[in-house]
Amino acid sequence: MLYRYIKEFIAICSYLEESNTPCRKGFLIIKRDKLEALLNKNAYETANNKLKVWKTLHWISAEDRRLTRRVYEADSKEQLPYIWIDTKVFRMLKQLEAS
Repeated sequence: MLYRYIKEFIAICSYLEESNTPCRKGFLIIKRDKLEALLNKNAYETANNKLKVWKTLHWISAEDRRLTRRVYEADSKEQLPYIWIDTKVFRMLKQLEAS
């Protein structure tokens, strides 16, 4: 099962990089609903459970008891919740899969 999580994580991160997803401080930043839409394409587990596993494995950075972190949006002057995906973990898993 862990292998499925790894394959999906690598595939989603690769897609996000190719589509120029914003990156801050070594993290890809994406809104939760957009990421859940990508996660729901492989229905072996719910998107929420996948995100919980990702958080447990430290593949994403999140606030306590949440799956998101707040990001200040200068345009709207609000703090909005985003999922922060660790690019160092992505690169390491991608390298391990290639070898």
